[in-house]
Amino acid sequence: MINDIKEGYLKVSNGHGIYYATAGEGMHLLKIHGGPGGSCKLDFFEEIDLTKYRVIIFDQRGCGKSIYDNDILDGNNTDNLIEDINALLNYLNVKKTVIVASSWGSCLGLLYAEKYPERIEKMFLNSVFIEENDWFLNGSKALFPDVYDKYMLNIPQDFNKILQADKETFIEYVKNITNYELNLMAQTCTCKEYIKEVDDELLNSKKIFLHYECNNCFMSKNQIINNADRIKNIPINIYHSRLDLLCPLSNVYDLCKKLNNVELTIIPYENHCGPLLKQLSYKEVNNYIRG
Repeated sequence: MINDIKEGYLKVSNGHGIYYATAGEGMHLLKIHGGPGGSCKLDFFEEIDLTKYRVIIFDQRGCGKSIYDNDILDGNNTDNLIEDINALLNYLNVKKTVIVASSWGSCLGLLYAEKYPERIEKMFLNSVFIEENDWFLNGSKALFPDVYDKYMLNIPQDFNKILQADKETFIEYVKNITNYELNLMAQTCTCKEYIKEVDDELLNSKKIFLHYECNNCFMSKNQIINNADRIKNIPINIYHSRLDLLCPLSNVYDLCKKLNNVELTIIPYENHCGPLLKQLSYKEVNNYIRG
């Protein structure tokens, strides 16, 4: 149990207030959660050596404990998330930080690093999401035809139609999309029904997720790979599974081919965000010594 956690809110634009928490002393470490629409977890503090790091976690706009005055989607886009990170680091007097992230968090971390490379000490990324592609809606059904038919067959391909649906229909869409996603993430996929009831937290999470999906995560085509030269001097460790069914390895591999500063570890037998990926990355974080 961590006893010295400090929590607060930072007011940003469009009526949003960003929840954050810090613990520990030493080098600064920023944890960026996944999603879009996920949230930070306080138990991350237990994974990191708090005698070595001052750890910062936060919830992105509309996520988790973060608050908002108007609509959850007001000003909720990737450019603003990047500026929120910068504002948070400024507010907490952080000049330079280590970044730890997975999935969508890795994408956001890379985008932040490409805009503000001078603020990054090192990056530890796992199950890296690089950009939107056709895999989630279409590519994955080649491996999961039964799961796709059960949960996605009647889902509109245009996610804007889901966001515009009445509440009862939206709830059904959210339940099916979530079950499909969780099956794709499972270490063993058995066409399981993970979600039977949908609460407000899940509705808000998927509303943000779909909002970003509809807008290609507010990124241009190949944005991270095209701007990779901007992060060529940042040491980066990436841990990715060959069997990642949400974020295909090929996208990460294309990024690594453009950079000489990336150490890529490929796990041969785990799925997205598997336990060994996290174990390896957190071990390397705790062993890291500033050069």
